[in-house]
Amino acid sequence: MMIIFILFVASDPSLLVHSEKIIHPVLRGKKYADNDGKGGDGGGNASLKKICEATEDAKLCVSTISPLLKRRGGAATVQAVLEAGINASYELAKVGSAMAKKLAMGPTGGSGVKDCQGSFDDALYNINQTIEALKSHDVGTMNSMLSAVVSDMSDCDSSLAGNGSPLTKLGDKLANVTSICLGIVSQMEG
Repeated sequence: MMIIFILFVASDPSLLVHSEKIIHPVLRGKKYADNDGKGGDGGGNASLKKICEATEDAKLCVSTISPLLKRRGGAATVQAVLEAGINASYELAKVGSAMAKKLAMGPTGGSGVKDCQGSFDDALYNINQTIEALKSHDVGTMNSMLSAVVSDMSDCDSSLAGNGSPLTKLGDKLANVTSICLGIVSQMEG
């Protein structure tokens, strides 16, 4: 189950390789090249495409979620697609938190970077709360927590005030992937 992977990825360094294969294509804004050579849409997964059409960015949704679903196996249900999206958000937040921590210790680490680190840490907390709410199908809490992640990234962007930090791009990607999750949550039956 995808949720188990999310909870244990930080404690098992060997899983970070898996995380790198997922996150780098998302960060670059490229489609994930899957084994069938047809790009990141799984070569025509109609169920995934239909679910992703209800999100703000259907192309990003398909290219982000498809590789995660392939690794998991099974049908592209709303629940499975949401779990994969939350996993991608979690990985982006984890990378952002680590990057912010590293930048905060360096010569360019001012108060904006430290504030942004706090925003990524808050995003991780909110994503973990989303995971808990998913277990009980608590749509209201999922909406609140995912919306908070988007807000956290807006706070990070504001704290960096356009200084060209790589955290800005990462925060934007996290906000975009999390917005996709919000579109998927809206499809869950309450």
